[in-house]
Amino acid sequence: MTLRVVNPANEETLAELERIRGDDPAAAQRRLVHIPIGRLAQPREIVNAALFLANEESSYVRAPRSSSTAA
Repeated sequence: MTLRVVNPANEETLAELERIRGDDPAAAQRRLVHIPIGRLAQPREIVNAALFLANEESSYVRAPRSSSTAA
């Protein structure tokens, strides 16, 4: 049995944007420097990762956990 899980982190949603901005719009920029790719993931990028893992083309992918953290 193969089980694949997508564990999105730092996805650009309204709730995440509000969380990282807080009361200071510049706070978001200060927090983004800690994300290796320097930006939040778009929801479509998470969907694409899930679609890939659900596809037979990903049959060789073996990992204890896949995390979409832009690292």
